[in-house]
Amino acid sequence: MEKFKPKESNLELLRIVNMLLIITHHLAVHTPFVFENIHIKYIVYFLSLGGKIGVNSFVLLTGYLLVDKKLKIKNLFRIWVDVLFYSITIWGFFYFYDKSYIPEIKFFIFPITYYLYWFVTTYFIMYIILYFFNFQLYDVERKRYLKFIIILVILWSVLSSFPYVNLGYSNVLWFILLYLIGGYIKLYVNKIKNKYLYLFVGMISYFIIFIRTIINHSVLESDKYVITHYIEMNDFFILLVSIFLLLFFSNLNIKYNKYINMVSSTTLGIYLIHDNPSMRTFLWTSYFRLFEITGSKYLILNSIKAIFIIFFVCIIIDLIRKFIIEVLLKKKINQFYEILVFLNDKVNKFL
Repeated sequence: MEKFKPKESNLELLRIVNMLLIITHHLAVHTPFVFENIHIKYIVYFLSLGGKIGVNSFVLLTGYLLVDKKLKIKNLFRIWVDVLFYSITIWGFFYFYDKSYIPEIKFFIFPITYYLYWFVTTYFIMYIILYFFNFQLYDVERKRYLKFIIILVILWSVLSSFPYVNLGYSNVLWFILLYLIGGYIKLYVNKIKNKYLYLFVGMISYFIIFIRTIINHSVLESDKYVITHYIEMNDFFILLVSIFLLLFFSNLNIKYNKYINMVSSTTLGIYLIHDNPSMRTFLWTSYFRLFEITGSKYLILNSIKAIFIIFFVCIIIDLIRKFIIEVLLKKKINQFYEILVFLNDKVNKFL
């Protein structure tokens, strides 16, 4: 297996793009819009589709970066520390600010077990499963690897793109498939000179999804839930856009940039802050209140402002957290890491 290399800024830039897509999606689906203007409604639909692409792209990128490396349990510990920090901190904030925003405390003390963040819980399970056979993917014959991916894509994406079809699909299995695809791209897909071809094909796929969304809305006479419940992240065209997004950024030639990498390192924190259930309700229904200007010409402008306010404020908060956790408490955390490294080595010897 290859030794660990410094993070390339092109892929770190992809993390940033993914997070902006996800924030935009959350704005669209968590703000209680009441649309009067059909054109505004479709613009919101168009923007909200990016969140599912962003999630897929995050997991594809994980497979791309880790397929030829040794997975480590201590990486899960780092994520757990971040999740626990934010879940308890946000609970404490709303406990004193307004208790009506917080559910039972068990969700905040055991955030992963109780599915406080669906993405993190699913990622945890995926990582634990792949921990036991990730090293084998590097040695799998290319044709067998590709056939396996194609079969799963047909079952869980192509066929499952039709309404009410579910052939064993689940979030965990989907994440594993995305990881496998990302790994295959890293191991076997050669870089090409015309990288913008990937971007062009991805954009076409995105517009196909958008047109389908409008048609679905017209036929089903539904509202925003057409996006969240009909166009799922395993939709075939959503998958295509996600793959082409990874292919495009993996072919970009961006040298190491400390600012891009610094912002990228906060993307998990951005997610944990703004999509915490209590914070989510506060932001979209109480603070920004974009639903009050649904019919206004300023809706799009104010929505963009809200997205970037959340993005930059969360970056600052997470950088402060990193200072507290990684500088002030570095010695104690390193002691935990040493224990985890010891246990990790014991497990590897057993396997």
